[in-house]
Amino acid sequence: MKYLILTIITLSLLSCHSRKTAKNADTETENTLLPKEIVVDANFQQPKDNSSFEITAASIENDILTITVTYSGGCKDHEFNAYFNEIYMKSQPPKAGIFIHHIGNDDLCKKLVTEELKFNLKPMRYPGKDSGYKVMIGMNNYKGYIEYDY
Repeated sequence: MKYLILTIITLSLLSCHSRKTAKNADTETENTLLPKEIVVDANFQQPKDNSSFEITAASIENDILTITVTYSGGCKDHEFNAYFNEIYMKSQPPKAGIFIHHIGNDDLCKKLVTEELKFNLKPMRYPGKDSGYKVMIGMNNYKGYIEYDY
């Protein structure tokens, strides 16, 4: 009987500890996937020091652009930023481009790294069209356009 009670208490304590750990892991994951803001700059010029990368997947859901990128590295932190120069092509639907800037921090390692990035597209909405509209989004290192319906 003593062993049964001891076992039940031990399992209860372990169970509580596991739930707490899982909650912390969920919070950490949510924080790392918060979307970054796109930098809107009418005078933006593409930098010459853009480190190499490839966009292997792209999707848009609820104003959030999610892209999967691969690049060589693994020894230093890499940073990605997105820029929009406020230029729309005269087409139906209009087309706009995002420049993805990869800052590799001179990482000389050769490990193939895959990373998911998220960007908020609301600043790219066509002027005067707050809803019920479509813009085709193009990006450097991505073939074709992706449809942004809002």
